[in-house]
Amino acid sequence: TAAGLEIRYFDGSWGVEKPNDAYGMGEFLIAAVALPPGLGGRLSAFIAGNNGHVINLLPHTYRPDDATPDDGAARLVPIAFPLREASGSRVALETAEPPGVSVIVALVTDEPLFDPPRLISERVEEFEAEFGPRIAAVAAAGGLRALVWRRYDVR
Repeated sequence: TAAGLEIRYFDGSWGVEKPNDAYGMGEFLIAAVALPPGLGGRLSAFIAGNNGHVINLLPHTYRPDDATPDDGAARLVPIAFPLREASGSRVALETAEPPGVSVIVALVTDEPLFDPPRLISERVEEFEAEFGPRIAAVAAAGGLRALVWRRYDVR
């Protein structure tokens, strides 16, 4: 993890962390970003899927608030929700074809990564064309506070 930033996966509910990174086909991905004390800013999280799409978990057009101020305590910010908690702003993701490895990336920056927030789903080429130059500019300006990624395997 970078600066104590972590991505955590849960098994069916928020109370039980998954013992591994494996999900069965049709299982719901439940995930949160753990921020340590002392780390605040603008949180972005997305999935780089093995299906050619990026899922913007935070922020996105229906959940634009990415502010995570440092209140001196560790925080857990949900980014992929159980189906029973899903709403327009809370994304529930059922694992589907094709099986294989996808990656969740989370980063904390000084300012919003994109303005306005991106759509929930987009082709990886569209995302990559804007993400690469944007993250390079943010990092060059000293505004990248932490970045972490974690894979998950759909079987």
